[in-house]
Amino acid sequence: MRIILVIAGTSGKNILVKLYSQDDIRNVRELLWQRKHPEAMAIALKKGRFEKEVEDHELGDLGAELILRKDRAYWDITGRK
Repeated sequence: MRIILVIAGTSGKNILVKLYSQDDIRNVRELLWQRKHPEAMAIALKKGRFEKEVEDHELGDLGAELILRKDRAYWDITGRK
């Protein structure tokens, strides 16, 4: 699962990571359902593989399944890759 982590909303600091382990993906989803966004971000940063730093204007073009901020999450439901 590819996740864009929005680290600082005002400075445009975004990181694209990829989670490979199904256990890690399941843990992130469970934390999101429980509204524990900071914990989900921590798992994604710790267990995910860094792919690249992303500018704000690139967010929609990367094909990430999830955009995760410390206070909310946005799922991509378009199905594009």
